[in-house]
Amino acid sequence: MSGLMVIDSPSGLIDYIIEYELESDEIKSIVAAPEDDFLVMHFGLALLIRHNFVLTDNDKVPHLIEQYYDYKDYKNKDKDRLFLLHPDDISYDISVLIRKRLLHG
Repeated sequence: MSGLMVIDSPSGLIDYIIEYELESDEIKSIVAAPEDDFLVMHFGLALLIRHNFVLTDNDKVPHLIEQYYDYKDYKNKDKDRLFLLHPDDISYDISVLIRKRLLHG
């Protein structure tokens, strides 16, 4: 996982991506995409997230993981079993949250 950025909270990650990773035309595209447009979110923004940020390393991003489990309501699952977490799932969900933030502030 060397070279990946570590931001240990979903809100911090969302703030950083909006502030430093997205160009204005990308923001317009994300906002204009239909809410259920999986391809735009998964192969665009989620790909950027998955390839540039640590998402599943409990030693590096324990708060991000804990808050993600809470967001997904995984309270009854064994939180030590990180194989339940997949970077594709986390990056997609964070991209959806970024879109919501861009739309609603």
